[in-house]
Amino acid sequence: MKKNRYFEEALADLVNNAAYGDAVRHLADLGLTVPEIHDRLMYPVSNERISAVVWKHLVSRGIILTEEPDGSGNVKTTYIKETDELGRTSFRRMEESVPPVAGSFAICDFGKKIYQDKKAFDRELECLDQCDRDYISYLDWPLRKVYHVMDERMKRIAAKLDLEVVSFGNVMSALDIYYTDTDIIDRKVQICQINSREQSC
Repeated sequence: MKKNRYFEEALADLVNNAAYGDAVRHLADLGLTVPEIHDRLMYPVSNERISAVVWKHLVSRGIILTEEPDGSGNVKTTYIKETDELGRTSFRRMEESVPPVAGSFAICDFGKKIYQDKKAFDRELECLDQCDRDYISYLDWPLRKVYHVMDERMKRIAAKLDLEVVSFGNVMSALDIYYTDTDIIDRKVQICQINSREQSC
């Protein structure tokens, strides 16, 4: 049954890829949110389907982790479509070793908050700008907590929502990371201003 499910998912992925999958993933890599991707697609597809493709893409790239990083590698499974000399189609299963995850990740329990009280969660997101709010609102977050890599977008979101951040096993406030980065920038600006008396920065 498990192999049949993998086959069905692989077949569905092929159909979606042919229609809009590659375009959605490309636009997601450019930083577009689900509504922005929807507005740019020529193919008629719902936000829900776009969200599903984006979510799976973020997980496959390691931007979102559905389990806590433990320092060990994983195995990524994909299926390749093949056609024999008689024209018969089959799928070959490929397994690829994924190196251990390293870096900082924001702990996100958005799915649980949406399930408990969506209106209250929407009010919580009002402190974000529209783009960051759409990024959170249009993804299909699971009920359990997940881990989102601390890219530039998540640094903004985590700082404003005061999310906890896991970094090499240590937990700290995202506000600490945000203001630490800000202090470093301020110090660089001060040094630059001092040096500018003698030479241009």
